[in-house]
Amino acid sequence: MNIVKKEKIRLLAFSALTAAMTFVLTMFVKLPIPLTNGGYVHLGDGAVMLAGALLPMPYALASAVVGACLADLMVAPAWIPATFLIKGLTVLCFTSKKETLCCPQNYAAILPSAIICAGGYYLYEALIWGNFIAPLAAVPMSFLQTACGAVLFLAAALSLDRLQFKHRFFGGKV
Repeated sequence: MNIVKKEKIRLLAFSALTAAMTFVLTMFVKLPIPLTNGGYVHLGDGAVMLAGALLPMPYALASAVVGACLADLMVAPAWIPATFLIKGLTVLCFTSKKETLCCPQNYAAILPSAIICAGGYYLYEALIWGNFIAPLAAVPMSFLQTACGAVLFLAAALSLDRLQFKHRFFGGKV
């Protein structure tokens, strides 16, 4: 098997892995938020960020969109169009073109990804309900969810960088 084919298989495998991580962290890892009457945040955004920092763009994009949309398919299919666009735009904020996952570009990407997530879901909800005031109440939770995902991303990225993950599995570049 030639080198190019092996590399594509490796990228597809890691794409599937990060899509599965996004799905599992969205569906099953929920952090309850006190005083919100059952509110919670999930950690799926952390896997979306990790995909963006680890994989080349077409693979990262597919991974983020597939994992997040599968979770929506299970519990809230009406949100699939928003999730498709929002997670796709979120992953575009990150870069895999650096030797490490923790780099200035990926640190800086957290803020625009938070704005995209909070703003995108606010706008979608406002359009669905025809009310631009009521969805404002969910914006702080959207920022909190992205922040929780960012903590997971940073912890995973720091750990993977210490293990020289990109160098070992991708020859230092992807």
